[in-house]
Amino acid sequence: MTSVFKRSGVAVCEIAEALEWKPDWFIQVGVGMRYDELSVMMKAWDLKDIVGFEASPTTCKHIRDDYPGTLVEVAVSDVADDVVVFYEKVKHMNGSSMYPMMVEQKTKVRKVKTNTLDNMLCNPCMYDTSKEFLLWIDCEGNELKVLKGAEEVVKYVDMINIEMTMSHARVGWCDSVEVHQWLMEHGFYLQWTHTQRMSDGQYDGVYVTSKLFNPELCCCPYTVSEWRKCRTDK
Repeated sequence: MTSVFKRSGVAVCEIAEALEWKPDWFIQVGVGMRYDELSVMMKAWDLKDIVGFEASPTTCKHIRDDYPGTLVEVAVSDVADDVVVFYEKVKHMNGSSMYPMMVEQKTKVRKVKTNTLDNMLCNPCMYDTSKEFLLWIDCEGNELKVLKGAEEVVKYVDMINIEMTMSHARVGWCDSVEVHQWLMEHGFYLQWTHTQRMSDGQYDGVYVTSKLFNPELCCCPYTVSEWRKCRTDK
């Protein structure tokens, strides 16, 4: 059976191909034990630069020698140089989080350092801003804080793949509606959704800038109407 990670990679490759776009840079926030989505995209695109951010010390120890890019052990958030509590699931390949489970499960409680994407990527700028940039965010409920700490970075991003969770499994998870609103306010449109996990209330959303957005390929009428409104306003 094809893993959910590989399916998400295939989906994003198909969307990018339909938009006639491919990235040079791949920034991954929340790598996890398995990153099949990355292997799919590496086969489809000639990715030159890959940077992965992972908060779990156990995960980093497990994948450090094999991860095909630069692996940074840090919890990406909206505050730099802080220390927070982190919950690692015991005997679980993915799903560790900065937030405790609502349902009791065996977890290891750790302290991890936080940093922002703006602080790590823009001071000084560590990437060529003329390149095409794909930002991948899957960090178990901390997605909105990641975005809030990336106000400068997203100015150079054309596509964001982000996990959305409507049915919260943990106390403190961000609200997907607020994530969507933040992205729209920063010039991103929901091009497509994919890899739905209905029993968990989860899906991945692909958001793109107006440069890439194609209303004929969009699955969300609301997004199309907002795109038309912005074009009229300009």
